[in-house]
Amino acid sequence: MGWPCKLCTKVLPVKTDILKHYRLHHGTYGHSCALPCIHVECPCSFKNWSSLRSHLSRSHQAVHSLKSQVDVSYTCILCQKQGFPSEKDFFEHLGHHLKNNETVKCVFTGCNHQTNIYGTFATHKHRKHTPHSLKDFKPGIICQGQLPHTEEALVFETYSGVGDHGEGNCEVSRANTQSEEEDRSLLVIDYIASLLLKLESVHLVSVRCIDELVDDLYFISSSATKSSVRDIVVSHLTKTNQTIDETFVSSLVEELCKSNPLSLALNSGGPLSSSFRRRDYFKKNFEVVEPIECILEPKEKSCFQYVPILQSLTQLLAKQNIREKILSKERELPSTLYKSYRDATIYKDNSFYSEELRISLLLYIDDFEICNPLGTSRKKHKITAVYWTFNNNPLSSRSTLNSVYLALLCKAVDIKKYGYDQVLAPLLKDIAILEQDGIYISTLGQNVKGSVLCVAADNLGAHSISGLVENFSGPFVCRFCLGQ
Repeated sequence: MGWPCKLCTKVLPVKTDILKHYRLHHGTYGHSCALPCIHVECPCSFKNWSSLRSHLSRSHQAVHSLKSQVDVSYTCILCQKQGFPSEKDFFEHLGHHLKNNETVKCVFTGCNHQTNIYGTFATHKHRKHTPHSLKDFKPGIICQGQLPHTEEALVFETYSGVGDHGEGNCEVSRANTQSEEEDRSLLVIDYIASLLLKLESVHLVSVRCIDELVDDLYFISSSATKSSVRDIVVSHLTKTNQTIDETFVSSLVEELCKSNPLSLALNSGGPLSSSFRRRDYFKKNFEVVEPIECILEPKEKSCFQYVPILQSLTQLLAKQNIREKILSKERELPSTLYKSYRDATIYKDNSFYSEELRISLLLYIDDFEICNPLGTSRKKHKITAVYWTFNNNPLSSRSTLNSVYLALLCKAVDIKKYGYDQVLAPLLKDIAILEQDGIYISTLGQNVKGSVLCVAADNLGAHSISGLVENFSGPFVCRFCLGQ
C-alpha cells in the first residue's frame, strides 16, 4: 500500500513523500501537465503547485482538523531564545540576526549551509527546503508539547507551509502574500541568472555580448514597457467606468515597472547587471565548486588550479537523478556478452567493487593550446588538463560533455619541471580519502566509497604520466605492440 503518483508510475509510502515528489518533479514552473489532487477519490486538477497546495489546505478538512492537536514551540539555536509559537515568528527572529550581519546556519537536518545575508538565507530555504515538515528541523529547535503521530499531521505541516510560505487558513495574511511574492521574484531572478550562465558556459557567448544583452533587456523591461503598461491600465479603468487619476495611474505604472523581476535583476545596482555581480551571484546562490590555487614554487610564481573532487562528488550525488544513475546496479548480462567493463573477469573478481554502492571514476589526461598552435606562441601557453567522469554512468551518457568534469589545470612546462607526483598530489590525496573513508551522502544516510578504475589518455599523455620516453622517432613508436 502507498500513495501513487497520478502523473508517473511511482508509489510513495506516506503522504509527506508524495507531496515532496509532486513539488520537486511535477510542481515546477512551466510544467505542461495539470497537477491532480493527491487523494485518489478527488477528481480535481490544478495548473501549478500553489493552486494544488491551496486546494489541499482548504478542501481536505480532515487534515486541518488536526491543527489544534499540534502544540509546538521553536528555539533559536543562535541565541537560545525559546517560546516562538509559530514557524513564521521563528524565521522572523532569525531575520533579525541576519539583518545584524550575524552568521546563521540552516535549521534543517543534513544541511550545512550558512550565511549572514538575509536574501541568500530566504532563497536557500525556499529552494532547498520547500516543502518541509516538523521532522526536518535539527534537534533542539522544536519543543514538542503534544504532537500527533499520524501521517496526516505531518502532511499538514508540509503543505500548509506554516510561516512565510503558508496558506494554512482560507484567509491569507498580507505578510504571507508579500513573502510569497518575494519568493516568486527570487525564483524568477534565479531563472534569469541560469539563462545568462547557460549563454556564457554552454553556448560560449562572450561576457561583452552578455553585458550588451543585459542593458537592452533592462531598457525593454523598464522604459520601453512603461507606455504599454500605462495604456493597459487606462484601458482597464475606462472599461470598468473608473475615474482616471493621472497621478494615481503614473504611480501605479511606476510601481509595476519597478517590481518587475527582470528590472530588479538587471538595473544598475541589480545582482545580474555586470559580470562581477553575476559571478558573485552564482557563487552565493548556485552550487559552485571553486578551484584551489596550489603553489609549486613561490619565487617563480609557478602554480596550478585544482577543483576539489570530493566536494564535486558530494554536490553531484546530492541530486536524485544523478544519484540514481550512478549508484544503481546494472543488470547482469550473460557471461558470453561484453557490453562494458563490468562484464570483465578482473572487475567481477575485484573485492573493492564487488560490494554495493561503489563509485567508479575514470581520469582523462590531455594537453591543449590556448593560443594558435601553429604560430609564434606555439608551446608557450600549453596547458595540461586532468578530467574525470563516472564509470557508473549509463553507456548512453558516459561520453557526453556535461558528464565530464574538470579536476586540474597546469602548464605543461611545470609538469615537466616538477613532475606529476607533485602536481597530482592534492588529487591523489582526495582519492585516498574516497577509498578509505568515502563521502557522506545525507539523502542515503551513509558513506559511499569509490576509487579510480582506469586512466585514459592519448599516446603522448600515456607516455608522459607513465614516465616513458615521449619521443616517438625511436626504434619503437608504440609501447603496447612494439610496432616499428
